Amino acid sequence: MRLYLLCVEIKKMRLSKKLKACKEIFKIKMFGKRMPLAVTWSITDRCNFQCYYCGRWKMSTQELSTDDAMALISGLANARCLRIVFGGGEPLLRKDIGLLIDFCKKKGISTGLISNGYFLAERIDEIRNIDTLALSIDGIGGVCDFIRGTSGAYENVVAAIKIARKKKIRVILNTVLTRYNLDQVDLIIEFATKHGAGVMFGPVSSIHFGGSAIDSLVPGKSEFRNIIDTLVGYKKDKKPILNSLAALHYMHDWPYYKQIPCYAGRVFCHISANGSFYPCVALEGSVTASCLRHDFSEVLEAVSHKTRHCNGCWCTGTLEFNQMLSLKLTALMSILHFATSPPKIRNRRIHEPCKI
Repeated sequence: MRLYLLCVEIKKMRLSKKLKACKEIFKIKMFGKRMPLAVTWSITDRCNFQCYYCGRWKMSTQELSTDDAMALISGLANARCLRIVFGGGEPLLRKDIGLLIDFCKKKGISTGLISNGYFLAERIDEIRNIDTLALSIDGIGGVCDFIRGTSGAYENVVAAIKIARKKKIRVILNTVLTRYNLDQVDLIIEFATKHGAGVMFGPVSSIHFGGSAIDSLVPGKSEFRNIIDTLVGYKKDKKPILNSLAALHYMHDWPYYKQIPCYAGRVFCHISANGSFYPCVALEGSVTASCLRHDFSEVLEAVSHKTRHCNGCWCTGTLEFNQMLSLKLTALMSILHFATSPPKIRNRRIHEPCKI
């Protein structure tokens, strides 16, 4: 999801920025040049939720100061970064998140924010310059509350969507597929349709943010593959599913992923709360350098070989980005379609939430 926000944003860029993005991607494809065009950044590991599949909230990583974070952003801008997606933990727990978003805009970097939406009402004016907001929804009603370990999590997402819409902030939804919500996929798609938002589906993983995915959450192989087949059908029927057909077909082999051309450490990278550098979020733990004390080209060179030992791509945003850079037609078409959805869909009247 994190990197998918960049893919969507490319289509919305002005012509000059589109040409710049295409030029940089061409250099990467043709000459093997490395540059951090897209960056996902877990700006904090703190979180007010305790999702069953995520262990971030248990971590106590030292965070960068505001000055260090801004210095890092300046370095990324000088390295031709086009997009930073702030995640966590819960990024709205950073008191300076609005300042960092504004600083990115000043440096010509577009931004995305991945949030549970809990603090959106009190922070919305501070983050008004965000380009895309991704809200997590792992079910409808009590199912969402159960998976996310917080009472009221579902109604909180509904309220957050309304708040973001009033500020004309583009909203995208993200759902982690588990044993408990496979039978709610239809309802989640209905929810996304009613709220004029696209939704990205991805599998729960045993290495999902801190390695806390538990067996009770993992769906059976046949049940999961049946749901992927269902999503493929809905995608072909033009339902608001952000996953490309290429990515859905790849996910069908879960949990035995095939290796695909990977651009982690070459085109995109992940930064942890303390400023440590990784090829992507799935490889967190393979750090070799700090972004604060090294040239980005040197850091990319140092970690690019780490992906050779990767068994496959479980992170949906990373998967979509790799598919796009591999020039997979359905991945490109999916990104272009949802990036150019007509105003009557994007800004449609908000309906009452689905009920279960």
